[in-house]
Amino acid sequence: MFKAFVLWRILLFVPVIAGVLFLPYRPNNSFTNIRQDISQTSILNNPVIYPWANFDGVHYFSIAKSGYTYDGRFFPLYPGLVHLLGSLLGKTDEAFFIAGFLIANLSFLAALHLLFKIISTEYSEKIAKKTIVYLLCFPTSFFFGALYTESLFLLLAISSFYFFSRNKYLLATLTGTFLSVTRVTGVLILPGMLYQAFKDKNYLRATLLLMMPASILIFGFLCLKIWGDFLYFIHAQGTLTNGRTVSSLVLPPVTLFRYLKITGLFAVHQFEWWIAMLELASFIFGLWALFIVFKKSLSVNYQSFAWLAFLLPVLSGTLSALPRYVLIIFPIFIALALIKSKRFGMIYPLISLPLLFILVMLFSRGYYIS
Repeated sequence: MFKAFVLWRILLFVPVIAGVLFLPYRPNNSFTNIRQDISQTSILNNPVIYPWANFDGVHYFSIAKSGYTYDGRFFPLYPGLVHLLGSLLGKTDEAFFIAGFLIANLSFLAALHLLFKIISTEYSEKIAKKTIVYLLCFPTSFFFGALYTESLFLLLAISSFYFFSRNKYLLATLTGTFLSVTRVTGVLILPGMLYQAFKDKNYLRATLLLMMPASILIFGFLCLKIWGDFLYFIHAQGTLTNGRTVSSLVLPPVTLFRYLKITGLFAVHQFEWWIAMLELASFIFGLWALFIVFKKSLSVNYQSFAWLAFLLPVLSGTLSALPRYVLIIFPIFIALALIKSKRFGMIYPLISLPLLFILVMLFSRGYYIS
């Protein structure tokens, strides 16, 4: 497992280097990286290093260094941990970057280890290895190695399910509480667990599990204090220009119709057209993969989390960032590993790995991916 992680981590630098050599940084997109906030003499100016904090990474880096200003849509656990470790390492730009990079990558390594352990117990080592390979090969898996919350979220989600499956409800609740303040979708592990607890007529443990959303309430009060809005972390999502709706739910057919219109708004040679197609392809892949999750009869806990984590962003009226959101739905990759078709086992990496290379190169050069 460790060797697979190290190989994945090293190889991710190859498309970044290729981007430096062959692809100019996207014009008028300098705001997507941390270079405007660091010293010109900093080692972080290296084009192989700073891209790992591109786009949302800029916000997490800023929150970790300076606290919240306008970035309330980003939940506090990851930047808070980066702040703590970065302060121990020296409170410099380099220290906060190293802290964010270490937390993300070590969290992912720990998540892979725990995921392998769980799947080996529930299925077999062969299925566990395939699951890890499919996850590492996924076209947007590079976000696990960047200054993003994906790695920490994955680790906490798997940990909570792991403790729950072993009847360690206090630890499951604790990790679930931390998960809920990593990203709002963290609370979506709760319904499946509650169902199982009530099914087992274990009402005391069900009551304990209800403590998970407490961290969101605490963050809500923080938002109220800073911005005067308890639900600022939700309302701030609506201020973006990606068409996300936060005041109501948008049915998938409406969202798909919007994407059909996008195909007419942008020409095929425009980058935005291809990103829209990537988002649409992620939606189709997600639906198909969720069907496999159902067909392979994964646990109710896994199925509940998988469907809810997929539908929540889809019902916001846009598929923006869906290629990244699919990453944390780990039951999908377990289900894919359970597919017995040798043809699928060959086709998946043949499609995923070239896409992974291209998307890393684009992301590192200021092109929005997810």
